[in-house]
Amino acid sequence: MSGGWGAEIDVSDEVGYELYGNASATLPTFYIVGNTIDANSDAIDFENGYGYGYLYDDAVLVVGGFEVADNVIGFGSSSYSSGVRYYLASLTGNEISDNSRITLGDIVVDSNLFDATTQNCIAINLPGLAYNQGGSTTVEVGNIEVTNNQIGSTQTAVYLDIDTYGSANGTVTVGDVKISGNAIDGIASGDPGINIEYYLSPEDTSTATIGQTLIQLNSLNGGAGENGIRLLFEESIDPGATGAIGQVLVTVNTIESFAAGIYLDNIDDVSIINNTITGNVDGIWATVDSVGHTLTKNNLYGNSNAAVTNLATTWIDAEDNWWGDASGPYDSIGTTEVPPCTGNPADEVNSDGLGDDSGDYVAYCPWATEPFVLGLIFVDGFESGDFSEWSNSVP
Repeated sequence: MSGGWGAEIDVSDEVGYELYGNASATLPTFYIVGNTIDANSDAIDFENGYGYGYLYDDAVLVVGGFEVADNVIGFGSSSYSSGVRYYLASLTGNEISDNSRITLGDIVVDSNLFDATTQNCIAINLPGLAYNQGGSTTVEVGNIEVTNNQIGSTQTAVYLDIDTYGSANGTVTVGDVKISGNAIDGIASGDPGINIEYYLSPEDTSTATIGQTLIQLNSLNGGAGENGIRLLFEESIDPGATGAIGQVLVTVNTIESFAAGIYLDNIDDVSIINNTITGNVDGIWATVDSVGHTLTKNNLYGNSNAAVTNLATTWIDAEDNWWGDASGPYDSIGTTEVPPCTGNPADEVNSDGLGDDSGDYVAYCPWATEPFVLGLIFVDGFESGDFSEWSNSVP
């Protein structure tokens, strides 16, 4: 295929503007598999630009899954072009009420070769989920998986934006997110390689949840890119409402040549385990309102400013990492030279450490004296490659 859009699916016109009185509408799963696509605009576009209108009186809308696999994809140089674009704007349209339900199937982008130029490569946007929800209604989204893709020079390789609302006593649920096995080589200046943004804004007594996030087995070579992996979480939850995201695990990735290898923006309790983060300006950067992280069994070396930059004044647990030298990370602030570890990181100093700078408010002692081999590892009985065995297993 070649020309404007390679493949465009607009479901706005496929579903009636109103569903009510026990009415239902079902769309199938859409498969785009085994094609060669060279487009001037978006190569593959799945959208509902106009929302779904009204659903009330026990109405049901089911949109099947969306799978893009085993394609060779090239796309245009327009600033709005993407290789794969999944965009459902204001999913509930104007209103969903009276025990109605909307269900979206799984979103899968797997084993594609992207001959990219300078645009966002895989863009999955779910803005305005349950924006105007009333009564005992439900909006459900399946799992999201971006796996085993090869991505050349681009802006953001994987862009995921999930924006959930909810009101009255409605429920909004989004399944698990898995970004795994992607090879990303070359990110444009100022852009992240993998960018994930979660927003929760439930009102009244509604519930909005996003499942667990696994980022594993990816290789990211930045070139001029700003962040290898950027994770953002923002919430505005009414006192009577409930909102939460599941565990976030970043494991067995190789991240190099970015301004920041991993950028943690307003997100808490991320587990960063058994990665190689090297050749960046900052290995890991945590903003002032991003706390509670665990860093262990990582190779953190060759980062020119610091292996970890923590802007918060709460400590990051960073024990048992390789800092580039058996003498450990360089730390010039403290009163008691280590080793041995004191158990009080505020007192510890390692002025003769020849590894990367540990940064402030980073509890680094004890450290590893040789590099780790990356591979699927066990963490408190949890194998990092087993996406189904997460509960109470990741620190």
